[in-house]
Amino acid sequence: MFCEQCGAPNGDDHRFCTACGAPLNGDAAVAGDGAGTGAAASNAEMPGAKNPVAVAAAKSRRLPWIAVIIVAAVVISVGIAAFATYRAEVWGGKTLPDPASIASGVNGNQSHATKHADVRASDVADTLRIKGLHVHLTPEFSGKGRGAFLGYAGVQPGARVRPNSIVTIRESAGPGVPKETVGRPATKVVDALESMGVPVHYKRFVVAKNDAVSEGEVLATYPSPGQMLPDSGRKDGIYVGVAAKGNGLSVKLIGSDIDKAQADLEAQGHNVTVKQRFSSKQYVGKVESSSPAVGMPLDDGEAVTLYEGVDASKVGSLLVDASQPGLSAIFDVSDAVSGTYCKNAINDPSKDCMTLSSQDDGYGQTVAYQEWGESAGDTPDRKDAISQCFASNGGDAGRCSISIDSGNGQTMKGGAGDRLIAKSWGLFDFGKGGEGPVCGGETISTWFASCVSGVPGPPDGSKHWDGSATYDMHDFFVYAAAGANLNAAKDSGYFDAQALQQAKNGKQADSSRPFILYRDPKLYGDTAHAKVTDANAKDNPFVPSTGNNGDKNDVKFKPAPSDADAYYLVEQGAEPDWASLDDADVQSVGAKTTDSTGKNSGSAGDASGANASAKTVTDKDLPQISSALRKGDFSLIAGKYCMKSGPGCITIDTAGRATSSGVQNYPLSPGNPAATSLHAAADNDVINWKVPADVGVELQGPDRDYQCGPYRGGNVCEGKLGEGYSEADLKRPADMVYVPAGVSVDKLEGLAGGSYADPDVAGKAKPDSSKAYLKLLAYHMNEPPTDDTVLYRVD
Repeated sequence: MFCEQCGAPNGDDHRFCTACGAPLNGDAAVAGDGAGTGAAASNAEMPGAKNPVAVAAAKSRRLPWIAVIIVAAVVISVGIAAFATYRAEVWGGKTLPDPASIASGVNGNQSHATKHADVRASDVADTLRIKGLHVHLTPEFSGKGRGAFLGYAGVQPGARVRPNSIVTIRESAGPGVPKETVGRPATKVVDALESMGVPVHYKRFVVAKNDAVSEGEVLATYPSPGQMLPDSGRKDGIYVGVAAKGNGLSVKLIGSDIDKAQADLEAQGHNVTVKQRFSSKQYVGKVESSSPAVGMPLDDGEAVTLYEGVDASKVGSLLVDASQPGLSAIFDVSDAVSGTYCKNAINDPSKDCMTLSSQDDGYGQTVAYQEWGESAGDTPDRKDAISQCFASNGGDAGRCSISIDSGNGQTMKGGAGDRLIAKSWGLFDFGKGGEGPVCGGETISTWFASCVSGVPGPPDGSKHWDGSATYDMHDFFVYAAAGANLNAAKDSGYFDAQALQQAKNGKQADSSRPFILYRDPKLYGDTAHAKVTDANAKDNPFVPSTGNNGDKNDVKFKPAPSDADAYYLVEQGAEPDWASLDDADVQSVGAKTTDSTGKNSGSAGDASGANASAKTVTDKDLPQISSALRKGDFSLIAGKYCMKSGPGCITIDTAGRATSSGVQNYPLSPGNPAATSLHAAADNDVINWKVPADVGVELQGPDRDYQCGPYRGGNVCEGKLGEGYSEADLKRPADMVYVPAGVSVDKLEGLAGGSYADPDVAGKAKPDSSKAYLKLLAYHMNEPPTDDTVLYRVD
């Protein structure tokens, strides 16, 4: 029989076609109306005749295969088109590019490694925007340069995302400290910090034994958590304070009640001084910071300064001078403003941060300084001195008197009577001086000089000011303490109207935190200069008032208070002298510490970090001792040294930090009489007694401990002698010589200029040469070492 589907011949007993597999119907396949069968038989029997059934069958076999080929061709064409349009991202989402492909377009034929390293997050963002994607850049601390591409958040390069998706790009913010660092075990933050590509120093942060913190817990960092490391700090790197129980100020001290903290420390035998500093609302009436800072080792009986946080209510008492009867005036800027102030968004610390500091000028007066950046310099420049009215670095920053008692029961308003400080709003302004008129290139006084035709001279009748002198705008600042009445200041006319409108459209400044506004002269263009006339000669128009002092032409301050323009106080609470802290072993902080050479420096319970030497060093070891000390390794001489009679002792740890107790009239440092950091004296030190190599090693405090008024540094201060400073005004670093056991007393003659022929030492016993000892030195007129003046090593 023949298949009805394809016409193929099959046996009569077949149920399915052997060619196409279709079911076979025997009756239908061979029967018909009778004629069909006969015709088929007749045709089959006729010689040369074509079988019509066979022809039909052959045709029917070709048709399905042609259809299959056509369909297949269509499918292939559609597939090719689909693949091409998919790759072209017409459908199926957008592909996140590999950074190397972007780098090759940006950097040409550079090597793959270089190109990959050079990829900027901004280049990747531009590429994604071209694809129609939305981009969010999120900064992340890393060892790569600022702005470098770190990857996509939550997805890998090459992945497909839906059109119009928001893609988050991780952008390098440079090295810094992640926000979640403090409070974690130090061992858990090592990997993240070591990836920053800068040195990381782990330091023992000594805390009271009853503090509820765990050994090895991170308690503080520099920079603060969430802050990036400034470019100027990359050489020194990141510091991490790791908890170690011992004799130190409790971490609970910060934020505690000021009166209770003082009473507790005094009960422990410490002499406590309380000073006030502006702080955020959370620290008002509480301990805002301390000196020594939390984390520093604390000796028995050591003096402690506590800084009490205060708010806007204390601006008048801290910044207004009412010491003279009948006069209320403004002069210097109080130490209460000391600290670092930064914008919320820090892109460049040299512009987005400023530091206010103060120093004693040597005459009992405080000189405050404003410097850009996250730290104050050791020797601030006089041009950075700040004042509320006249400044010692030239010119006036405005008139000084707020009110004057006329003597007849009436109070007169002074020249500063309409400055912010006079309004009890918790705000005040200050400048860097140099605000006086400029005549012929010279800054002169409006009170005791004149300027005619560009030539300065004394007052000359009516010819004082002919317009040839100018007031020039200089750096000027507004300080707002926590809780300041910002609305009253805004309504007073002090701020520029347009600046007020701009501030109103943005986020408001946080009045619970102290902040500073900086008046940038660049915001004023040509209006940053004004001619001096007889009308304004006594009122600098660039020192703004509230508009009620009779001179309506004062130049208004801008910007107005806003969150974007505020430099907020960065409260670190317990910022220690990081370099002076002992190194910590983050693997076993509670068991030991390590110094810079990796040597074990004692147990965590030893607050000084000092320990007995591994062996008794003698004069035979002097070359080894000298070499180690010059590398900063004090482990061979670390220990406690005490006078034979009397309470005086000095302890030296393995890193060279010296702390004293009971040593009278010998301050180790001007900033902290009981502690300093020692180094082996070098040829470039200002004072070097050239101690013979077979006698001992001279040890000195840091050069920054040279102080004369606001100046610091040996060469600077020695050069100031005779320029208004005497020997009594000059403070110098600690200086001493270490002498090991075994040095013959015969070698001590002439040491540091001392002689046993001095009548003051006649009859006194010479030192015991069987013991190592320290001899404290002065900068001149030294007595030779004697048994009752040296400090012997106590093991």
